[in-house]
Amino acid sequence: MSKFEKRFFTVLREQTAEERAAMEASLDDDTNPEEFDTKAPSAEADSLVQQASQIKSQQAIEMKNQIDEWTVRCEEFKKFLNDTKPGSISYALSIAVPKTIFDDMKTSQLSAIRKVAEELASLAEAFKGYSAKSNDAQYKFS
Repeated sequence: MSKFEKRFFTVLREQTAEERAAMEASLDDDTNPEEFDTKAPSAEADSLVQQASQIKSQQAIEMKNQIDEWTVRCEEFKKFLNDTKPGSISYALSIAVPKTIFDDMKTSQLSAIRKVAEELASLAEAFKGYSAKSNDAQYKFS
């Protein structure tokens, strides 16, 4: 231990003793100073706290995984609605033969489909933000 560390701990112990004496002097005569002492947590209490922490950590991991799954599903559905590849509604309507039901749908519904796809993309990005935020220390329990 360095000279500074020894001095620091000496001062700390002196302050603690002085504070204890001042506290005891401020008490009423019939008050026992030991009533104000705190007891260190037992091993059993520490074990319970650790178990609770592990449960909360597992729940946080499960929530992050759920958010990630929602993100993937939103992105998949967005592609189903509005993608340039065959298989999407937008693609099917964009190549619609004139004067067919798809052509009528293209005229009336294509902008609505694109708006919904845009909202889904926005929602997926928000979910990604929450997923990244789940790594913050405030959401960690162990």
